[in-house]
Amino acid sequence: MNLVERYIFRRMFEFATIALAILTLVILTTQLLNHIGFLVESRQSFLTLVTLALMLVPTVLVAIAPFAFLVGAIVILDAMNADSELAVIEAAGAGPATYIRPVFLLAALTAALCFVVSVWVEPLANRKVRDIAATANADLVRAAVSAGEFKEIEDGLFISVDSFGAEGELLGVFIVDRRTSERTSYIHARSGQLAPVKGGGFLLLTNGEMQSDSEPGKLSSIRFQTLSLDLFTYRGRMGVNYSPRQYHTGDLLALDPASAEPGFPPDKVAKEINRRFTDWLYPLAFAPLLIVFGGGARSMRSRQRILLLGAALSGFLVRGVGYLALDGSGQSTLAAIFAYAIPIGAFALFSAFAFGDGRSLRFGRWRRLPASYSGGETAAPSAPRLSRRGVDQPVAAADGG
Repeated sequence: MNLVERYIFRRMFEFATIALAILTLVILTTQLLNHIGFLVESRQSFLTLVTLALMLVPTVLVAIAPFAFLVGAIVILDAMNADSELAVIEAAGAGPATYIRPVFLLAALTAALCFVVSVWVEPLANRKVRDIAATANADLVRAAVSAGEFKEIEDGLFISVDSFGAEGELLGVFIVDRRTSERTSYIHARSGQLAPVKGGGFLLLTNGEMQSDSEPGKLSSIRFQTLSLDLFTYRGRMGVNYSPRQYHTGDLLALDPASAEPGFPPDKVAKEINRRFTDWLYPLAFAPLLIVFGGGARSMRSRQRILLLGAALSGFLVRGVGYLALDGSGQSTLAAIFAYAIPIGAFALFSAFAFGDGRSLRFGRWRRLPASYSGGETAAPSAPRLSRRGVDQPVAAADGG
């Protein structure tokens, strides 16, 4: 790239990075506010909160990076047009390639970032979030022991423990499960033991009884010698579940649907695979869209603000339709095809508008760019004309006298 192209790319990159940081911070704050009460109640450290925030960044970044690129590039193109920089570039004979190359280079970098994060980084981060949730659930049980009162692990699920034993076991464990309106379960055990494992934990109960009123007026009772409860099944207010989003991409691709676990239905696995391999296509689809709506020098009377709004709405429309197709891609082959075809088709369609026959879209009509833009020869300029009372008259050339 020449000096002017590097200048344009640097401005777009800086503004897109700022937009990405601001949007990520705002969305991340809302996510943390949903979890901070549970983390404080389970007595997690500040380091755990920071770790959770960092692990949520990849998921947020993949979702908003294409829009940060769209906002950053379109704002800079509009600013350069308002400052007459695009007009000067075109008047100098540089041509539209001067700002087209930076746009496509930034789109390629954004797409590469989304691909790497969604395929490799995000699954690792999601698994770490699951580990934090399981640890917090186990610590909430310990908090119930020290408090000597009922603690709500999640909506409708309560646990109470009387005291610690001589060897650290839990004595007098009582659990009430009212998470479903159809049934209420009561579990009482004389003793229990927390058994942490990698990525989760179990509550091992001994010598107890479980009662449930699955039918009105009827109470079923089951006595048990030992009962194992997966603490991550009681996933609490972290809102995280063990899902295909936490598996490596290679593991998902090699997964046999016939032998998949109950938590891994084939439709969810297929949807997750399609999501990871389509998210990175949208920055590329937005690149020619920017050229169509934001390329070329325009006067202040050409309603460029409406063109900017059209670019933003077109980007949101393409992404929204893509989300709808992706949502059904696990159950329908046609929807899966559309999930890939929408960003690829948008790229092809806007590229045809932007580069087809040297034309550029201008708010509802086509305006042919000068022939020099497309590599042709510029026609000799005609004599300037003045219009007076609707009659065009040639302007006489001034002579030397």
